[in-house]
Amino acid sequence: MAQECEFQDPPTPPALLGGGGGGGQRESQNGWSMAPHGMVRVLLIFAEVNYTGTVADPTGPTGTLGWPAHQLPTWANNANSALNLFDHTTPQGAQFTQYYQQASSGDFTVLGDYLVAPGSNPLFQVNSTTGTVTESDAFNAVNLALGTTISTGHLYTSIDDFDRWTIGNQYDPITGPGFPKVNPSTENPRKFDHVMIIWRNSMGNNATGFAIPFPSPSTTLLGRGMNSYSMFGAYNSMPLNIARHEFGHLLYGGNNFHTGGGGWPENVNNGVWTNNYGQYWIAQSSGWSNMGLYGCSLLSWNAWDRQRMGWKANDQTFEISARKPDMTEDNGDLDASVPADAGTYILRDFVSSGDAIRIKLPFSNPNNEYPEFLWVENHQGTSQNTSPYDKWQYEGQSCIQGMIPGLQMYVQIDKEARQNPDYNVLYGGPGDYLRPLDANGHFDDIVYSSTDNATCVCWMCPRRPYLRNQPNPLTGVADRHGESLDINGNGALIHSDVVDHWIEDQNGTNVNELFNLGHARQVFTANAKVGIGTNPSSATKMNSVGFDVNRPGTKNLLRIYLNGVSVEMTAQHTDGSIEVEVRFDDVDVTNDARWCADEIQLNPVATSTGYSLNVTAGNTITLDRGTTATRRSSPETYNGQQVFTSATLMRCPATTWLNLAPGSGFTVDNGSTLRLESGSRMDVGNGAVLRVKRGGKLELMGGSVLNVLPGGQVIIEEDVVNGNDGHLLFYPNARINMEASNSVLEFAGVLDIQPNATFTPCRSGDINTTYGLVKFTNTDPTSYNVVAGANSRFILRSTSSSNRILHVEQESLYGPSALVEFSLLSAKATLANNARIVPPVTNTATVKFVNAAVTSSTGMRNTHRGVRLNGQALLTLNNSSFSKGTYGAYSYNTTLGNAPNPVNCSFEDCNTGLYNYDKGINAGDCHFDKNDAGLVCLQMSITSFLTNCTAKFNSGTGVSYQGSSTLHVENPAFDKNAIGLEVIGATALVNCGSVSYNGKRGFFVHHAGTLRMDTNHGDDHHPVTALKNGVTIQCQLANNVYLDLGYNSLRPVTTGSQNSIFGTFLCQPYSVTQPARKNNWNGTIGTPLTPADYSITTCGSNLQFIDPSSIPPTPCGQVELMLASQCPVPPCPQAQTLFGYCPDCSAVLTAGSTMVPLNLASLNALNLGRNDSLPNNELMAMAALHAILGDPIPAPNNHEKFLLAYDRVLMNESYGDALGKGQLAVGTDVPATDIYLAMLSDVQQAGIEAAEPGAQDDFIFYSGIEKAQVQRAAGRLNEALVILDGIPQPPSVEQQDYLAMIQCFTQTESLLHDSLLAWDEVEAALLQCSGHSVPKMMFAQGAADAAAPAGPQPGLQPNPATKEVLVLGFAGEDCTMRILDITGRSVVPEVPFKDRTVLPLTAVRPGTYLCRITTGAGRTWTGRLVVGY
Repeated sequence: MAQECEFQDPPTPPALLGGGGGGGQRESQNGWSMAPHGMVRVLLIFAEVNYTGTVADPTGPTGTLGWPAHQLPTWANNANSALNLFDHTTPQGAQFTQYYQQASSGDFTVLGDYLVAPGSNPLFQVNSTTGTVTESDAFNAVNLALGTTISTGHLYTSIDDFDRWTIGNQYDPITGPGFPKVNPSTENPRKFDHVMIIWRNSMGNNATGFAIPFPSPSTTLLGRGMNSYSMFGAYNSMPLNIARHEFGHLLYGGNNFHTGGGGWPENVNNGVWTNNYGQYWIAQSSGWSNMGLYGCSLLSWNAWDRQRMGWKANDQTFEISARKPDMTEDNGDLDASVPADAGTYILRDFVSSGDAIRIKLPFSNPNNEYPEFLWVENHQGTSQNTSPYDKWQYEGQSCIQGMIPGLQMYVQIDKEARQNPDYNVLYGGPGDYLRPLDANGHFDDIVYSSTDNATCVCWMCPRRPYLRNQPNPLTGVADRHGESLDINGNGALIHSDVVDHWIEDQNGTNVNELFNLGHARQVFTANAKVGIGTNPSSATKMNSVGFDVNRPGTKNLLRIYLNGVSVEMTAQHTDGSIEVEVRFDDVDVTNDARWCADEIQLNPVATSTGYSLNVTAGNTITLDRGTTATRRSSPETYNGQQVFTSATLMRCPATTWLNLAPGSGFTVDNGSTLRLESGSRMDVGNGAVLRVKRGGKLELMGGSVLNVLPGGQVIIEEDVVNGNDGHLLFYPNARINMEASNSVLEFAGVLDIQPNATFTPCRSGDINTTYGLVKFTNTDPTSYNVVAGANSRFILRSTSSSNRILHVEQESLYGPSALVEFSLLSAKATLANNARIVPPVTNTATVKFVNAAVTSSTGMRNTHRGVRLNGQALLTLNNSSFSKGTYGAYSYNTTLGNAPNPVNCSFEDCNTGLYNYDKGINAGDCHFDKNDAGLVCLQMSITSFLTNCTAKFNSGTGVSYQGSSTLHVENPAFDKNAIGLEVIGATALVNCGSVSYNGKRGFFVHHAGTLRMDTNHGDDHHPVTALKNGVTIQCQLANNVYLDLGYNSLRPVTTGSQNSIFGTFLCQPYSVTQPARKNNWNGTIGTPLTPADYSITTCGSNLQFIDPSSIPPTPCGQVELMLASQCPVPPCPQAQTLFGYCPDCSAVLTAGSTMVPLNLASLNALNLGRNDSLPNNELMAMAALHAILGDPIPAPNNHEKFLLAYDRVLMNESYGDALGKGQLAVGTDVPATDIYLAMLSDVQQAGIEAAEPGAQDDFIFYSGIEKAQVQRAAGRLNEALVILDGIPQPPSVEQQDYLAMIQCFTQTESLLHDSLLAWDEVEAALLQCSGHSVPKMMFAQGAADAAAPAGPQPGLQPNPATKEVLVLGFAGEDCTMRILDITGRSVVPEVPFKDRTVLPLTAVRPGTYLCRITTGAGRTWTGRLVVGY
């Protein structure tokens, strides 16, 4: 049966009762309502109940062996004193007397004798029908039987024998609580010092009782008062535990001194618990103490008890005494903040000697936090010291593992006041202030809902077994701690929501060994150690004062303070003494450790190394979220269970140094946080790993330093659960030093750059240079694992482009748009298959690749996707290389509207060196070499420049340029490709340089493209060397190729086979014989050009090129000299272009309303376009050209046709120039742009009207595309789509595909503009538009999402289609299909289907559409559907 204390607190006196004759200072060693020194004799009353009703006597009619009915108990007057409760005259070994004799080292003797009732029955009788009795019943029975006569079993008859002390009540300022009691007694009237009532058979009172200090004066016995009394029951066994516990209250105080398994700190009144004091811990613990009771493990007292009472052995000087190695006495009260207190100590057996060590744990704040102390005692046990109390409470029972010699440790929290005039300070405060540390460790437990009744000792049975799940040395529970559980499920923990550790699940077997009441495994034995990294730990413990609710105004320790305290057992001597080494600078963690707490604080410890914490080789600390309650309310769900904890935060404040020795580890797990604060430092040694996972965070605050030493690794892991990746939070002025090339910082999880921070890993002594390797290795299909706050930066900077400091092994390294800078400087980045770098998609961020290299991770070409650009305004590409991937770089300029300007960059050994979409490009000294395709430019809308660039050794095309604008190529080296330069729908103006040795074609001009390698009046043209190409210039429905006065060398590999220029021109209103003077066609000199060297067909017949005399090959820079020598005084028809000399040109009305010959009007417009010193010069040129072309000359002659066709080219060039120079603004509501778009439209319409239907349909077709393209270039996407949709489908499949491609491109831009596509979706859509396959992992299988599994993927068959199309969905999934037109509107209702469906097209107009297929799981596929006539 459990023992229970029902002590009733007296009324609390005023806060200060000093100032009287007692001098005002209270001291705990003076006792509360009993003197704890000298001798006191207790007066006992043995009483029994006569059951007069139907309720049966719980002990039966004859009582028990220990206490037979109507007789004294066997432990009252046994011939063997050791079997008695009290000695009556001198200590002879009776249990109660001996207990306090030993506890006090002989300073306190408690004797006792019992009153004897008259007659044959020595017990005092009380009649009751229920068996429920009170102290008044006992007092009345005694008074009735004895009157005022004192008559005891050992013939004591005088009040002097039982009144030895003057003891004041709680209001007495002289001899009251904490004041010295007076001996001999001077009380008048006289009072018994203490009366103890023990019932033999009262109902429900076995081993349960209470004590009453300061009873009312009306409470009398034998005509006298009493200073205190206690009452409890004892059916059979000697009630030592309840007796000494209740008596202990008189020494220590009220229920708030319950500790060591002594019971609740509150009282229950009418079924309601009070909330006067609370307890320090959420759940009570076992232990040992004078105030221990039913929940105690050891039966003995502890050193805190002795210090409180001032009990010392005769050979002790210090309150807490230990021994030096030479066995002389030493002060055992140590302070970890005093280095001199560390050292070697000898602890003799505590029970017999009183030796102990107490260490004040450092770093807590006394102003707002309770102090904590670590106590160490040597308990040799009954077998060694013969004390009957130095053993487990239930030792001897079959299920108990007996006590073994060794150290016992516990933590004291607060309860430190031993002198104070304030009663509340000295006797107030919460209970349960001592908490044992168990040698077998502290754990997060699993407590089963099932129960087990198989145990040798049990009350409140059956009990719930527990499993020690994971070690938790900081906030976990030990065997001797209660386990707080929300038993009633109300979302709060009250005092009774506790499960004790009686039965443990060990490997699936319930072991019933009453672990909470003491077990051999809890004793610290040979070589045991408690320190910073052990389990249990020497760190402070979190607490929470309360009972059923939290108490306000407390000084709770809400964080764990790590320290350098260690206590190591270094020797155990044959006499039972134990040598311990006490250190305050021991910060080495020499084992794996799991740390859990709401907050853990590392502290600066004075060590020889400077370390505050050192994780040694082969060992790992894991920060984890515990499941043992650290608060009473506000539970959270964690891993599917309700927990009263928070994720762990470990703080490293200023001047702390956390060191990971080589080969060690530190893991931040399950939402925990490691925070390095300003002035703190952490080192990660060779082979050491700092790992952040499963929602964990590494926070690097401003002023903190993380040193990743050579061979060290910091790994921020990802998690399989979305949103639960590890994070590194990088704050302004934080610093990561990566000290060598093999220092690694890896992000599979998230890099979180805080506002105003610059993420730049560097090296000690060099804050501007990145060393080591920063890796990004997330495996998500879309890897957005960098986030950033406002005004933050991502800068990786090394000393050479050969130094690899970045590796991307994930879908993309995305730079967040909040960054204001994203730079790779003087460094190398390697990319794994399918990986890419995506700088911030914003015009406010500076993006720099300067002296950088971006390349494959294998040294050979892989499928990486290079750098993805989006038309950033502040982009710098300088002296950098992009190589060995699917792309070197991919620039989708529609997103942000700006063209890239690479300088001295190389894009090499890729499928596509640089893929550039929309706007334009301005590249200088760049190299597009050794790719499949060197430079691919699509939908170029502003004038572009390639200056001193190479495109060599590409297996396909060196440079491909498509769009509506002009490309200026200066001094190229486009050699040894399949095709040197491809021009599609655009104009290319090539000067100087070489386009030679290309296996198929030097130039390929098609889909109304124009090539200019001629001299216009005042237009400095330098000759182009285009030698040894398969075909020098291949044309396919080209607009024109201008070569007049070009001085170009055009000799193909095979001469005489029409390979200098070959193919078709558009049949158009201005098709005329082409002047092509001053070129070298076949290597001969001085011979006229003949059809053997060229063949151009237009309008169904051969077009004639005229060059009367082939010239020698001419180097760059000599054309001007030659022209000047050939025409010293114009006019010189043989040396001038039609712009300078056209005697048969008609006069035209200019924009200035004057009549001027066509050639001079054209020349004026051309010069306006060249004169950038004039504001809005391009707009002036457009106006001049509009005047010429908007109302063209009727029936022009051949010279005029040539000039008019050339003027159309110039007008488009000026339009692209105006957009590029900002003279025209892009947008849907820009009136100035409307004016010039109208001019262009007039010119285009005039050309269309001049065309001959049927014969010149190709010209009309491409003019329609041109009209749409110039609208698109101005941002008028809807207008462009309407124009495109109105173009009749041409008969040529090639032209159909070209139109569909332009429609698809434009529609994709429109969807992006309308936010129906994200910028990162357009890549797949554009690849669909242009007919290329989609790289793996970008959008798996066509434009499907990256999560698509292997197997059949969505598709459309046939495509183009006319009457119906077979739509293939995601296999086995429920799909929804949408068909979108050029404006993004659905043209058919959504079609739900599974696997496949047939879509009729009879109601769908011919044109190009987007087909989007989605699933309920969020997977998508986007494809192009062409509907034909």
